[in-house]
Amino acid sequence: MSSSKKVLLIAYTFPPATGIGGRRWAKFAKYLHRNEIDIKVIAAKNESAQISNWNSDISSIQDRITYLPIGFSKHLAIIPSTISEKIMYRLARIYAQLTQKGNYYDKSGQWVDMVLPLIEKEIKNGCKNIIVTCAPFIHSYHFTTIKEKYPEINYIVDFRDPWTNNKTAYGFSSLSKKRQEFEVLAEKTIANSADYIITVADI
Repeated sequence: MSSSKKVLLIAYTFPPATGIGGRRWAKFAKYLHRNEIDIKVIAAKNESAQISNWNSDISSIQDRITYLPIGFSKHLAIIPSTISEKIMYRLARIYAQLTQKGNYYDKSGQWVDMVLPLIEKEIKNGCKNIIVTCAPFIHSYHFTTIKEKYPEINYIVDFRDPWTNNKTAYGFSSLSKKRQEFEVLAEKTIANSADYIITVADI
């Protein structure tokens, strides 16, 4: 199959994970597959007992999806209610603060090292189109190293939400100035590196 017909979609939030974040690309992935595009998906494993309302949209591509664990950051993905959940939430936040620059609430920072080898494998197998969905955001910054290494690929970033100018979500406004500056630099790097940027928001 032609490399122009191969697409790798990296969608941290994707069915069966709940939430509106995975809806658009579940439907786009179904559409691309229906139109004979060789699409593969890398997504974060669903850590919830709940199932997405749009799970049926991925029934035709189930065998083309690789789910990866989100690691310790899964404890940041919930609103803690029990004592044990509150303890694990605080430990996960401390861990993220120590290991991540920028926004430590961004869960995607903890799965980058697992995703990078899979991206390279698909590129070596002829895939030239890499689509990364956001939010969460920071993985799109780390994956610019792939564009640097393989300049011939199409690196496409889809922003579902505003990033550094979002004052109401993702904890950005609560970060220190140094962490905010890192996020701004990361966003700028994306803007300079991506071949295409798709957005439904005014960024």
